[in-house]
Amino acid sequence: MSANVSADGRGGEHMADRRRHITAESGNEIICLRADADDAVIELLRPLVARAIDTGERVDIPAGYWMRAEEREIATLEVGIGHSDTGAQALRRIACKLGDLDKCFAWAYL
Repeated sequence: MSANVSADGRGGEHMADRRRHITAESGNEIICLRADADDAVIELLRPLVARAIDTGERVDIPAGYWMRAEEREIATLEVGIGHSDTGAQALRRIACKLGDLDKCFAWAYL
């Protein structure tokens, strides 16, 4: 999940170069900088994230992974990630390995 934050991290005015990223399983919260996300990955994910939101179903992404995405609030996205070989039960292990990818989902969404 990601949401807009101000420069001090407390919310408010939208910042184009940073987002608040919260991992649902652990509750960890970090500020993600746009400069840390690869432009090519964001462009690849942008239509896939849109399709996942529009359909509410799994959408395949490269390397055998899939994602589901749901808008929760204004500028807030909940994303589930899985792998076709492991199903949803291994989601936590996969999410830990794909820490940077889930941040790219937020940038592709916003």
